[in-house]
Amino acid sequence: MRKVVSKLDEMLIGMKVRLAQKKPAVDQIIIMFIIIAVHHHIISIPKTGRERNVLSDAGDILLLLLENKVNLVLSGHKHVPHVWKMNNTIFSTAGTVSSMKLRGNTHPSYNIVEINNEEIEITLCNYDGTTKKLSLP
Repeated sequence: MRKVVSKLDEMLIGMKVRLAQKKPAVDQIIIMFIIIAVHHHIISIPKTGRERNVLSDAGDILLLLLENKVNLVLSGHKHVPHVWKMNNTIFSTAGTVSSMKLRGNTHPSYNIVEINNEEIEITLCNYDGTTKKLSLP
């Protein structure tokens, strides 16, 4: 006699399978690269003048990012390109290509982010076609 298996039975996962899924074998571990994009910057940006737009919970957000081992945080509110590293998290702000609301001696620009294995390379691309690697401190 054939056993009839319903779709519901096929979707049930036993406890052994669940435990195995929670703890992958070493050769099954996938290295994830976590990128978070936000509009407002979380850390003040050098050479942008007095800070008037600090998020009220920036410290809590910063702690959350660091505790969760976020690899890269992208923002652009100030339109000033800058890169820095805190613990193992890289923070990158970009310029702007569509606005003349510029600060200091900056020009319209954008960033190109390249990720190879566990390395991050950020290139500043200026309006005049010139490029510059934004180095990490």
